[in-house]
Amino acid sequence: MNILFYLYRYPGWGGIETVTSTITSELIEQGHEVFILSETWQDNKHSFIDGLKIIHLPYELEDIDRNIAFIDEFVKKNDFDFLVYQDCYVPNEKIPIEISKRNKIPLIVFEHNTPTRFKNIRYIDNPYSAKGIIKTLFYPFFRQRYIRWDIARKKELYNNCTKYVLLSKSYVQEIKQLLNINTLSNKFEYLYNPCPYNPNTIATHKEVGSMKINEIVSVGRLEKNKCVDKLLKVWKQVNSHCPEYRLTIVGDGAEKENLINLSKRLGLQNVSFEGFQNPIPYYRRAKIFLMASKFEGWPMTIIEAMAYGCVPIVENNFSALNDMIEDGVSGKILSKNTKVRNWSKCIISTIRNHDDLRKMSENDKTVIERFCVDSIVHSWINLFNAIKKCQ
Repeated sequence: MNILFYLYRYPGWGGIETVTSTITSELIEQGHEVFILSETWQDNKHSFIDGLKIIHLPYELEDIDRNIAFIDEFVKKNDFDFLVYQDCYVPNEKIPIEISKRNKIPLIVFEHNTPTRFKNIRYIDNPYSAKGIIKTLFYPFFRQRYIRWDIARKKELYNNCTKYVLLSKSYVQEIKQLLNINTLSNKFEYLYNPCPYNPNTIATHKEVGSMKINEIVSVGRLEKNKCVDKLLKVWKQVNSHCPEYRLTIVGDGAEKENLINLSKRLGLQNVSFEGFQNPIPYYRRAKIFLMASKFEGWPMTIIEAMAYGCVPIVENNFSALNDMIEDGVSGKILSKNTKVRNWSKCIISTIRNHDDLRKMSENDKTVIERFCVDSIVHSWINLFNAIKKCQ
């Protein structure tokens, strides 16, 4: 098969770029021709995937007509079986829709987040500053505008695609409600994102309770909706009971300085801010992974941590979480808006119950086998074949 992926940015360090690299690499390995068409890029190792052909648009995003003309000429030189629109953030959907129509290529839309993302976002800022007061007053109005725009955009994609793919079965129901689709639509599918690491090649045994390495890790962008400030408040209570443990925060973002200052104000001990780093060494040695985000789509950091036997403790703020973690078996799921003291109790209890922690760490490797690349790409191939059969 000859497959064209359309992204805003590639190569890049984001989750969409990483997942695209994992999928396309395996498709190429299985003998398929894969092209990636992107508007911009970052210098990144993923550009060196053998056999992957990358084309960048020569014009700015706003220059839609010239970009479409460029792509149209490029597409006519290649006999593509599928066009995969691998984005959900950047408003560039008019280009893949038009290219699909002109060249009669099946368009597969992949939503790489919860479909109710804009409904889940709440304004977060200091309401006592002049700027904060103004934003708080006007935010409800702009939020409703964003929601209406997002719904209109999704409807346009839905009306013009062959398949609309989401990350979880629960998200299929959510998008139907969002778009007010009551019929039994056969356009919606769901495919999990793959784990980029093979759990069968990773040694996950950790000396639970050992004084050598007692580390808890949080990995992700340092933004307000990630609620790392909450984790710092939780850590103040945890570390007073478990001083032999340390909290490592891996990631960077707009909130980094504020979080460092909060850590100082709280007088926290055994906390380090590592900035943007390769998370693998941290997953290898950490025993527990924490996430308190207000919303997520399919956070790869959970799957990555589990591949290395790093037990996740996550607040249940997105419905796909139950596809990823079995509570008490492969990690701990806390209820939405869990208070700091209950977060702390859960972490302390998990640390002190060595047998359960060890079992969950060992179970992680088995649980994520269903997210292995081979399995996920097999589902992609089945999707492609089903579309071809209906043509």
